[in-house]
Amino acid sequence: QAFGELFLQSSGSDYRCADGTPARDFDTVFRGSCTGFRYDGSATFANLESIAPQRAPVLIAGAGPVGLLVALQLARFGVGCTVVEAEPGLTHDLRAGTFHPPTIEMLEAVGVAAPMLELGIKVPRWQSWDLAHGLVAEWDLSLLANDTPYPFRLHLEQHRLTPIIYGLLKQHPHVQVLFGHRFESMSQHADHVQAELVAGSERVSVRAQWVVGADGGRSQVRKSAEIEF
Repeated sequence: QAFGELFLQSSGSDYRCADGTPARDFDTVFRGSCTGFRYDGSATFANLESIAPQRAPVLIAGAGPVGLLVALQLARFGVGCTVVEAEPGLTHDLRAGTFHPPTIEMLEAVGVAAPMLELGIKVPRWQSWDLAHGLVAEWDLSLLANDTPYPFRLHLEQHRLTPIIYGLLKQHPHVQVLFGHRFESMSQHADHVQAELVAGSERVSVRAQWVVGADGGRSQVRKSAEIEF
């Protein structure tokens, strides 16, 4: 019920059935009664086409791991969203090089853990070192085998994680990732948010029901919302 209400609030007249009929009703989309197609059980908007490319139920600023994961989770529940990233492609920042068991468990729920395990290095022990005194402590993560299916740390750089998530997002036609689009500002209205983007020499105005700021420590979304760091 909650998701149905979110869909009704978010979609408005942005989506239509294959025959052009407005698809405002949750049951119309997810119970297969939309004229022109039969619901196939995939729980996506694959049978719908956007008629308002400059609208997005959810606008996400930042195509790092957080922004892409938010988009993937929304996509899995059939919520359309647009991710905008200032860079021309996925970044190659050398950061966030290790993942602990609870994080891997969370990523398993969205289908990301398996390809991560294929690429990463499993490290069963966790050590703390001091420059003056050497090894301070060592934790054997294999002792957690009865508590988690992932009793180890996984070494995998952030720039190897984001392509995995991005690849999964491509399976969802109701999600788009726009590179070379920098979030600049936004204004709050009674029933929507109006966001201003910069794409090269052009300015793009996007109307969204929700805006997610995943654009880092210098977040322009945070500054536009006048939220202190």
